Amino acid sequence: MPVSVPQGLPAEEQLKKEGLLLSTEKEGRALKVLVLNLMPTKLETELQLARLLGRTPLPVKMEMLGVHRMPRHTSAVHMQRLYQSFEAVEEQYYDGLILTGTLVKRMPFEQVEYWPELCRILRWSITHAGSTMHICWSAQAGLYYHYGIEKQVLSQKLSGIFSHTVCAPENPLMAGFDDVFTAPHSRYSAVETAGIRTVPEPEILAESGEAGVYAIWAKKRRQLFVLGHPEYDRDSLQKEYLRDLTADRGLRPPEHCFAEGDLNHPVPCTWRSGATLLFANWLGVLAEKIYPALSR
Repeated sequence: MPVSVPQGLPAEEQLKKEGLLLSTEKEGRALKVLVLNLMPTKLETELQLARLLGRTPLPVKMEMLGVHRMPRHTSAVHMQRLYQSFEAVEEQYYDGLILTGTLVKRMPFEQVEYWPELCRILRWSITHAGSTMHICWSAQAGLYYHYGIEKQVLSQKLSGIFSHTVCAPENPLMAGFDDVFTAPHSRYSAVETAGIRTVPEPEILAESGEAGVYAIWAKKRRQLFVLGHPEYDRDSLQKEYLRDLTADRGLRPPEHCFAEGDLNHPVPCTWRSGATLLFANWLGVLAEKIYPALSR
């Protein structure tokens, strides 16, 4: 089914090349998904998420949301033309909300410049979004805001492609997953399993022996927390590593990525099917096809 993206989104041409159906018109009752894009690589993230939202049988209308802080790596024209302010959407209701990761490294939540604005959006999401998917840093921020679960700062950045085990195969969000699957991680902090288990509601869906918890579902508020980066491209971790290496010469290369440590060796993309399946299952929740089973 078509995915509707904001008219003029640079990702349109690439999505067409990949064979995804695009629509600027409303296709029946399309699922409305609002994306708060906090990533420094805005255009890449727009393409990555539109690709995943468009690879399911469900029609989706994707809208973009920004914070008031103007990004350094994206033009003001792009942001003003394609992104909405929170004030412009706060009276609307969405089937789904996606909150992306961001680049704040080890900074405490309260010291992040747009933390008060993010708190408003997190509070609003409870009543105005059918379900919210939090990715990477936003997953940690959401767990902290909603459940008081603290993040743990890591001495070394966790970056690489890691194997994960499904912990809740009966949960519809894990439907179709192999017992073991891979996914990228890229972060400077973690949420410990013990901290999650102190709160009654959140359920761990999948975790890794190396990278820790990957996905958590809180069914009462229909919140999905994904500690990794399922949306990443084949070369995303490589680009991040080369970017961060200029500021930290002791930074370790991403794990399980490069054959024999060769940074020029193409990274095998082993997580794409799992990422597509996760988004398809989540969109199924929004469409209420599997929502009754999750809400019992």
